[in-house]
Amino acid sequence: MLAHVTQNNAMRNHYDAAADRLLQGQRLADSLESPVFDELARNMVGIGENSGSLDEALDHIGTYYSNEVETRIQVMLSTLVPVLTISVGVVVAIIYISVVLTILGAVNSVR
Repeated sequence: MLAHVTQNNAMRNHYDAAADRLLQGQRLADSLESPVFDELARNMVGIGENSGSLDEALDHIGTYYSNEVETRIQVMLSTLVPVLTISVGVVVAIIYISVVLTILGAVNSVR
């Protein structure tokens, strides 16, 4: 199902390969053997399959990665704000210097 949703061909190939392994009778955790799928997720799926609580394991995986995405976005934004502030400051300083130099050049040419 994921292979039909994604537009990334590399990801689509990994999803198709995992689906093929599932259809051949492999366990879900074993079929996810690919660099695309995180080892933590594969291990949790395997534990969920062994314990009979795959739905809970998948729920925990979803919660974990949702929190991970939020954390990474916060880190990225907290890094981006100072960079943008400095960039705007540099642009304003360049404009200020060019205006001041133009005014000083005009004053010196009048003398």
